[in-house]
Amino acid sequence: MGLMSYVKIVIDDNGGNRIILSHTIWKASIEKGANVERLGQSIVCYSLTIQDFIVELVKIDNEYNVKILYTVCACT
Repeated sequence: MGLMSYVKIVIDDNGGNRIILSHTIWKASIEKGANVERLGQSIVCYSLTIQDFIVELVKIDNEYNVKILYTVCACT
């Protein structure tokens, strides 16, 4: 048996919290990346703002989807 190649992705923050992604999860996230990009570039049909959340109804390939965004104010 030859060498096995693998990818270990670790996401962490300054607080020492970390998430280790398996190859399966990483591959699935890459495959879904195109769908997320299309959602971000979609045409907004309806938008509603509730405090820090923006709820948008968007149309992608003749199908309506709900996009929820969380906004953080960087006010000082």
